Amino acid sequence: MIEPRQSGWRRPVQDVGSFIFAIMYAVLITLIVWRLYPTLRPGSFFLIFVGSCVAFYFVWKWVFFDRRAELDEKVPIPAKELRKRRKQFFENLPR
Repeated sequence: MIEPRQSGWRRPVQDVGSFIFAIMYAVLITLIVWRLYPTLRPGSFFLIFVGSCVAFYFVWKWVFFDRRAELDEKVPIPAKELRKRRKQFFENLPR
């Protein structure tokens, strides 16, 4: 049987969410640098903003989506499933 195709809305939403978080933190970093070094040129602030925005985009994408999928694979086995597997293992041992 043919399964229906998924709409594919999650990927764009994840990208937009990561981008929004990246912009917020890039603005924060740029404001901190501006308070510490108010005599820098505007081009320097723009480069700091763009660089931190790109860096935070990939960081947030990894933290919220890629790393989470990796951690979900390492979820411990529930006790009921563990007992079932242990019982099957010992039943299958040669006597």
